Amino acid sequence: MKKIDIDIINDGEEIKNIDKYKELGILDYCNIYNKKATVGFVGVVIKKDRAVLSLPKKYELDKNVSNEKKIDILRKILNIFTSLDVKTEGNIDVGENEQFPIKSYLGIYGYYKRFGLYKSIEKYKESGFYGNFDWHRTINLKEKILQKNGIIFDSFIITKNRDVDVFLGECMDFVLSDASNYSDILNVVRKYGSLYSNKIFNNLDLVIKILNSLKNRYFKDIEKKLIQNIINYFKWKSSSKDNFKLLTLNFELYWEKMVDIYLNKKFVSYENDTLKWGNNTKYKFKKKDYKVEKPIKRDKPWKIELDHFCVTEDTVYIFDSKYYNYVSDLNYKQLFYSYHIKSLEEFKNKKKINALLIPKSNNKNIIDLNEIDNIHIDRTNLDEIKIMEHYLDLEDVIDTCVKGG
Repeated sequence: MKKIDIDIINDGEEIKNIDKYKELGILDYCNIYNKKATVGFVGVVIKKDRAVLSLPKKYELDKNVSNEKKIDILRKILNIFTSLDVKTEGNIDVGENEQFPIKSYLGIYGYYKRFGLYKSIEKYKESGFYGNFDWHRTINLKEKILQKNGIIFDSFIITKNRDVDVFLGECMDFVLSDASNYSDILNVVRKYGSLYSNKIFNNLDLVIKILNSLKNRYFKDIEKKLIQNIINYFKWKSSSKDNFKLLTLNFELYWEKMVDIYLNKKFVSYENDTLKWGNNTKYKFKKKDYKVEKPIKRDKPWKIELDHFCVTEDTVYIFDSKYYNYVSDLNYKQLFYSYHIKSLEEFKNKKKINALLIPKSNNKNIIDLNEIDNIHIDRTNLDEIKIMEHYLDLEDVIDTCVKGG
């Protein structure tokens, strides 16, 4: 990948110099109010030799760090996007033809890994002594000697197959080679050297038109999917030129997935209102749904979702991940969840641990009083409900997800 100049911003921060970023087109992903723009995304926008990398809330990075360090952080963020299965509006596949088509690329690469570049199988005939004999042509066309015990042929006509390069294979070759330019920042993209050189790829709109006309000639689902993935990639390439975008407007959903991984890898105990971390071999956290009946029976019941739920022999853990800068208001949802779990007979005799899990700065040199674990609400003396706020080191959470712990 060519050298690029990377600017660092953070999700949720105000952009002081709007004009500086207009050319990069990031204002479409910002919240504009009273002529003020607030960053509303996490991810990267690259245009020619300039880039803007928007980091998650609370992720602090010295603006003067080396470009190599910025690239390393960029890889980690994009690795989060490509490795976690998050389905929602605003995720990395939103905006048709705007963002790098990860899923389409993976579909094309997956086909290539299984079958190679697409080729057509052509049957042909040749003379020989081994293989699939074409007796009809052999008898009618070949020199033969009639003998008492049979017929001797000077040779046989053999039916053979050979692979023929076709346009779809050339399209795959172009996509794999073009995507390879981003292999330095995208862990799922593989290095690939082009095998063909066809001037038709100078006119991508024509290529798309040809591919659309080809779709009805193929009947296998795997071929149809391959063609559609190639079309998707060319549509992106045609509209984006050499620009690159990969971002999410909903990083809170990624934070939830990241916390889930972090808990299942590192949570080892909860002592004196404190989370203890290490190598988790005991606890299994998962998302849990409950239906809550409404007072009016004919109404449909509510559905509540517990982000991180774990039950042991004597304890119920009810954790909720929150992608906040700071917690300023009472979290009524978590309070309601706590009462609901408390009301269930199956958990009647178990201890309940309730907590909000919030990202905190990775800057070890500054102690932010707003990022110290504390009590969110304490009703222990009234109804045994207590909700804590726990702040997780954002950089460690990211590294755990990227490196596997």
